[in-house]
Amino acid sequence: MNNKYFLLMVILLLAVCWPGPLAAEKPETTIPIFCYHHILPKSDNYLSITPQQFEEQLKFIRDNNYTPISLNRFNLFLEGKTLLPPKPVILTFDDGNYSVYQYGFPLLKKYRFPGVFFVNTERVGVTPEQMNWEQLRELVRYGNEVQSHGHTHDFMYPRPGETHPAFLKRMDKELNYSAQILAQMLSKPVRFLAYPYGWYNKEVIDLAVKYGYRAMLTVNGGPNISSSSPYTLRRWVVYQNDRMSDFIHQLESLNLPLQAIAPSQGETVSAHQVYFKVQIPDLPRKWLRFYFKMRSEISPAKVNYQNLVSESPFKLEKEFNSVLLQVQDAEGNWYAGSWWFYYKK
Repeated sequence: MNNKYFLLMVILLLAVCWPGPLAAEKPETTIPIFCYHHILPKSDNYLSITPQQFEEQLKFIRDNNYTPISLNRFNLFLEGKTLLPPKPVILTFDDGNYSVYQYGFPLLKKYRFPGVFFVNTERVGVTPEQMNWEQLRELVRYGNEVQSHGHTHDFMYPRPGETHPAFLKRMDKELNYSAQILAQMLSKPVRFLAYPYGWYNKEVIDLAVKYGYRAMLTVNGGPNISSSSPYTLRRWVVYQNDRMSDFIHQLESLNLPLQAIAPSQGETVSAHQVYFKVQIPDLPRKWLRFYFKMRSEISPAKVNYQNLVSESPFKLEKEFNSVLLQVQDAEGNWYAGSWWFYYKK
């Protein structure tokens, strides 16, 4: 064989197979999950968006070739039992609000997108602001999932002074009783849970698994990936003041691996204000902009050697705290990662 041809073949093989700079690394598939609460033409509720905003989001999903999927399909994917379509996304709706049935459900039907509706069984049909059982059955008939958000929307976390037996009894009602009612009224198995307020701990996870739940959803922001724990799936909460650009960044965000987190995942802190610190790979080379977010507070981050540190402290008031870190790289891609910790005075 001519030496020139041989050399050319070697170069081509290296370009295709070599795991270094000659071959661009394919980003891992991410599965964003969005969490909606109210859809109303006019509202002062910070968790409410208009039907026009909702349709703009659905139209962007369709026009950019995203595929809304069921939570059951995603769970089967996490269990290694099925594959996902390109650019999957999941749309969830918490609290069983009638406004979602009135304004959101017709738009889901228009775009032929499935949704996952998490309801509190104690509230179903109690007031005109809540969906009733016939409306929930209609959602199921159209291919949507109706799953548990607990019985009363109570915190799934020990109350101050609550004994352990009392906590277990309360969790039996929230986890087990709610699933039994849903299965009885809708004739469908209940496999999934959205933690009310996003609060949970290790014992609640163990109890939910014991009662047959296969996946649980938080309100910790960021995308999910193939190695995500099914018991702490992330969701992007949709807020009234979100811009369309915010929705697009969330939809397109890649997973951000976090290391050496402080405060650490699940840690209990007593200080009333904290600085956040994390490590991320390739910090000096790739990243341009960094933001820590906790509820409505936002702080830019500064680079300290291999660490990102929040420029200003965050005040702690609630017992359960979820932190989101968003960064942008030199190519304009957005990444997101989150974690949670406890605060006790």
